[in-house]
Amino acid sequence: MKLFITYKNISLTLKMACLFLTVFGMQLINGQTTYKYKVKWDLRKSPSTSRNVYFYLNTGDTYPFNGTYANASSTGSSSSFSYVLKNSGASPMDGVVVSNTPLRLSGAVDNVSSGFFQKHAPFMTGPYSGYWQSNFAYNFDNVTVTHNTQFEFFYLQTLVEVNNYNVSNSELKQCETFNFTVAVVGESGFMTFAVEYYDPNTANWKELLPYASRSAQNIPITFTSIPNLQLNQNFQLRARYTRTGSGGANDYSDILTYKFIPCSPKLNGAPVAAKVKCYNEPNGSVTLNFLSDVPSGQKLLLTLYENGAFRSHRFAKDTDITNRAYTWEGLAPGSYMIKYQTQNTSDPNTTIGSSPVETPIFKIENTTALTFKATAVQPQCNTDKGGVEILVDGGSPPYYYILDNESKKELTKNPDIIPIATDGDHKVIVLDRFDCMEK
Repeated sequence: MKLFITYKNISLTLKMACLFLTVFGMQLINGQTTYKYKVKWDLRKSPSTSRNVYFYLNTGDTYPFNGTYANASSTGSSSSFSYVLKNSGASPMDGVVVSNTPLRLSGAVDNVSSGFFQKHAPFMTGPYSGYWQSNFAYNFDNVTVTHNTQFEFFYLQTLVEVNNYNVSNSELKQCETFNFTVAVVGESGFMTFAVEYYDPNTANWKELLPYASRSAQNIPITFTSIPNLQLNQNFQLRARYTRTGSGGANDYSDILTYKFIPCSPKLNGAPVAAKVKCYNEPNGSVTLNFLSDVPSGQKLLLTLYENGAFRSHRFAKDTDITNRAYTWEGLAPGSYMIKYQTQNTSDPNTTIGSSPVETPIFKIENTTALTFKATAVQPQCNTDKGGVEILVDGGSPPYYYILDNESKKELTKNPDIIPIATDGDHKVIVLDRFDCMEK
């Protein structure tokens, strides 16, 4: 047998079998730190000897063992918490133990006239993590003890601890699988337990997963796992560490509350920015392309930030999104980022949640300012027509002009001469393709 304890990461590898001891974790009750354990074992010893083998949960290292912390039914004849192995085997144990000090599992073999041969050091737990192994064979003073069924020996933290639970991670995404953790148990990670959820319709706890041996560290839960659950509806989970839970509150873990929120569609590529049409005017735009549709009956809350500062927000219904694309128009030149999330159409909340999608920063470029120069062209003689030469720079071609409130006409070349048939003062307006004018 090898014992491995690392105090830095609080782990313990125990080479022992068919004893199933699970530690629930330290709790503070009425100012007193308590340690909650689950015990489940099923061992047998070699039939070649009539000597009894004893297992005890105790706080000391010397005989007689202190086994008064048991909350489970005893399989021994004494009132202390003992597991007595007879000639060939004994009934399995399944229960919960609560102590105000860390407990040690000790073993001893009855040598009759010479007293007890004690083995205790390898079998310790809490506040250390207990690692499990399914096979067990141990020699107690030449009395061999093996297992009938899977052996486990654990220290468990609370569900809050092992799930790193807090308000910010209590929202689960509808489109993703949530990996729920009941215990960190090492090696193959298997433990025997049930997972329950609270049913508000019946005001009762119901089994989500039955009492059985399974991975304690990766329990996949999806939105459809919980019967009749609605989006944005709170639901509660807990672990049950005994088959029936008849031992009362100590048979259960702490309770965690979650809710599934709608999934925001992921971006299909970077935002596609279009520069402003007219110099320094707010008529640029950005298009967001999505990999999936916004669910029917949902909407997007989009929040715009410029250089990290909030600028505005808007809602986009699923019907406002065409071919999985949404365009935000009316943007002035600058650097922007958009956060967006899906929510119910009936939800007026404009506060961005804990898990929005953030776009990469995109830039709305400015365009070159439109300018033009008008030069009068004087007639050489009375029969010649005068005109005005227009030279345009910047803006977005093609260019147009309006002479004396006439209709808009295109400048066919740059520079171009506009003929004028009458003497006097004349007014010329020059525009580009977006009707931008010189400022």
